[in-house]
Amino acid sequence: MFKYIEPLYKENMILTAQVLQEHTDFAYQLVKNVYADYSDGIISGVEIAITDAYIQVKPGLIKHNQILYSLKETIHIPYEHRDARTFMRIRFLDALERDGSVCYETELVLSEDATEFPYEMELGRFIASNGATLHKNQTDFFNLAVAYDNFDIRYVKYAAIKEPTISPVVTTLFGKELMKKRTTDVYDVAFAMQCMSRQPVSREVIINYIREKTHKKFETMSNEQIYNELEKILRQPVTQGHFQTGEQSFRKIIVD
Repeated sequence: MFKYIEPLYKENMILTAQVLQEHTDFAYQLVKNVYADYSDGIISGVEIAITDAYIQVKPGLIKHNQILYSLKETIHIPYEHRDARTFMRIRFLDALERDGSVCYETELVLSEDATEFPYEMELGRFIASNGATLHKNQTDFFNLAVAYDNFDIRYVKYAAIKEPTISPVVTTLFGKELMKKRTTDVYDVAFAMQCMSRQPVSREVIINYIREKTHKKFETMSNEQIYNELEKILRQPVTQGHFQTGEQSFRKIIVD
């Protein structure tokens, strides 16, 4: 049956190994059940910050092969300006038995190899030019795709129900740009509002929106394809029935 366990730690109480284990198991199972239907990818946090010498990976939660991995402290990874495309990935290591537990650990790696193995997950990619400053753009949708000196997060996998989706940074910026068009199209408004929630948007919802706007029969789409199609939608000229400008147009009728 369903149940809830609340620990009661009283004065002079003897905490047995069994009691502590039951409380630990309950907490772990609770979190596991919450994200049971989620795909692999970033669940929360894991924000990236850039300095002149380091890439900082901040605390967060990631799911991989049905296992939840947590990062408790910010990690600093040194990088070089090499004028070469570099991929930053989490590498999931083999499980190890340690102190009566099975430990699943990871490591952060920088690689110029474009091949991503099943035991890896990308956190971003960049080309750091000599003498330039590497930065992470999070303010302009169109600049997300800048190749040089930009930490590109378009390919990062975010956890969502059933299948992974794209970064909420991408969809949030898209939603803001779309609303600048003053659209009256119901699909645009509904999708833009969902994007601007700053939460990951379902991949199925994104693809269905792109199908409606482009009239193309996409079954599946990569992160890159999604970004490219969203960019094309934003660059479309204003058309009657979809977008309207701030100025109203009026028809003149002359009665003789």
